[in-house]
Amino acid sequence: MRHYRCVFIDWHGTLSTDRLWGHHPAFAALAAPLFAPTGDLAALLLPWLRGALASEAIVRALAEAGGVAYASALREFIVGCRRMALVSAEIPGLIAALRGRGITVAIATDNADAFMRWTVPRLGLERLVDAILCSSDLGAVKPDADDRGRSLFFDAFLRREGLGPGESVLLDDSPDVGGRIGAFGIDYRQLTPAAGGLLPVLWRLAHGCALPTAGHPGVMRRACLATTQEDRMLIDAGGHRLHLETFGQGAPTVVFDAGLSDAAERWGTVPALVAAFARVCVSDRAGLGRSEVGPLPRTSGRIVDDLHVALARAGVAPPYVLVGHSFGGQNMRLYASRHPADVVGLVLVDAQHPDLARRFAAILTPPEWAQFLAGYTANREGADLLASDAEMAAAAPLPPVPLVALVRGIAPRPEDFPPAWPIAALEVVWQELQGRLVDSVPGGELWRTARSGHYIQRDEPDLVVAAIRRVVDAARA
Repeated sequence: MRHYRCVFIDWHGTLSTDRLWGHHPAFAALAAPLFAPTGDLAALLLPWLRGALASEAIVRALAEAGGVAYASALREFIVGCRRMALVSAEIPGLIAALRGRGITVAIATDNADAFMRWTVPRLGLERLVDAILCSSDLGAVKPDADDRGRSLFFDAFLRREGLGPGESVLLDDSPDVGGRIGAFGIDYRQLTPAAGGLLPVLWRLAHGCALPTAGHPGVMRRACLATTQEDRMLIDAGGHRLHLETFGQGAPTVVFDAGLSDAAERWGTVPALVAAFARVCVSDRAGLGRSEVGPLPRTSGRIVDDLHVALARAGVAPPYVLVGHSFGGQNMRLYASRHPADVVGLVLVDAQHPDLARRFAAILTPPEWAQFLAGYTANREGADLLASDAEMAAAAPLPPVPLVALVRGIAPRPEDFPPAWPIAALEVVWQELQGRLVDSVPGGELWRTARSGHYIQRDEPDLVVAAIRRVVDAARA
């Protein structure tokens, strides 16, 4: 297993798929001659990338060749540079997870001065990574070498950081022509859309996993498992198999359970970020994601039994910090009630309370209640929420463990409900019940979010990670 201390990531085609003038089709065609195999304009590309020519000179040459006004072309060129974006909103969280593991992350790009002048400041890329290596600053593109075969692009940075080439990997969408970068000792990984691009590889690295052999189809996996065998990814939970993944190191293990009808991927970047300081376990409940369908109806009690069996058979030993979102929060509370000796902490993310339906029934009119009940009982995973509420209401008290409950700060939108429903009154009940969740253990903490709706892990993932870290640290104390 090769462990990297430095991850280099290309920009164009890897971190971003936006192109020159990509926002403006009328101007986008201007750039085509620059990237042609031959021609006077194509001959300007490498000097531009090596910093010998400024972007203004290139834009002027392209504008004259295309018969458009230079001022307009330059204005739109700058707009395009500033409008470039990352390929996914998950990228910052994954890079943060890598850096949290002590891995140096750097953008390594064959790029013009325009990138450093307009794209980097606009996107705040200098805060995203530890360093930005740009060819126009270095006077060399990535394959360039001196007369002793040393990299003109990477070598000075690696020596300054005390890193060896063999401890580094470059993630790039272009092929390593002639193996020139590999000859420096850097592990070169060409990423392709067919293999999932950048995200699957960053997920593996952020989870502390080895990358498969270059070109191996396993590089497409988002998750890191103890084995790469497909049948070992599914754990027998008693007649049906659950998909379960573990990654990261350090007790206690943080176990996640997602909201109603949600697969584990709805946790977004949070598990990867938590894996920087603790072992993580995520799974799909029966009938969701990559798990097989289990016996119906599904209740919190059955879900807890499934998870308990799967954790044992997968060798994921307690102690656990349990993290649940919405319906998953109720499941995690029931797990703690049934297995108190295994649980050392709880994090509830806008979690469901077992009194919710009963309290709503007192507010809604009979027709509204019938509508609510229809939606409450019909869901993709076949969960019987009323039976689950009854199981939780009859459960033993929670163990006295550290607990943080995160509650949304943004109420549901009116369009999420039928017309004329008493949304404000329902939200008052939801917020009141969140307080009761906190009161279920001594010293429980309620964290009200500022910018989040129900999916706090999507809107404020760092806050969810902070809550988990607080509980993990308290459990370790």
